Amino acid sequence: MREPNLETPGHRQMQSMLHKRSLASRHEPGENEVDAVVPSMGATISSNSTSSPTVAIVDDDPRIRRLLEDELTELGYGVNSFDNGFSLIEDLSNSHPALILLDLLMPQMDGIECLKRIRENSFTGPVLVFTALSDNEKRQEAQLEGANDYILKPDLFENLSAILGEHLTG
Repeated sequence: MREPNLETPGHRQMQSMLHKRSLASRHEPGENEVDAVVPSMGATISSNSTSSPTVAIVDDDPRIRRLLEDELTELGYGVNSFDNGFSLIEDLSNSHPALILLDLLMPQMDGIECLKRIRENSFTGPVLVFTALSDNEKRQEAQLEGANDYILKPDLFENLSAILGEHLTG
């Protein structure tokens, strides 16, 4: 199977945005936050002590995970972060995120396979597939497997608050 060409204008825009944000944001845990790495599960769990909804992030790129963690924490959400789908699925038996942000292109288990397993495990909350790949076939496949949305990475970072508001309200 041929790897998709990720050198698209949207991908270059996202890389530029990631670089700018990584220079601008160096998040340190606040007074009411806990930051812990759980190596055996491939997860970083960063949570607020308030009763805000928790968002799970699944992405093999640590830079994107960290940027999303920082943005979500700033917006007041709890965060569970995973570098692969296996870790998320294992954790779903113990935690109940309000929403899952799931990268499409990952090694070992891609986002579509992870989405299938999430739904097989009876997770009924919103799952938003995000990617640098604008592909209508993948979009349709994700929607058929139960994705609530298919979002390009630059759009996710640009509109994160509005996207979460749309999928986490009533």
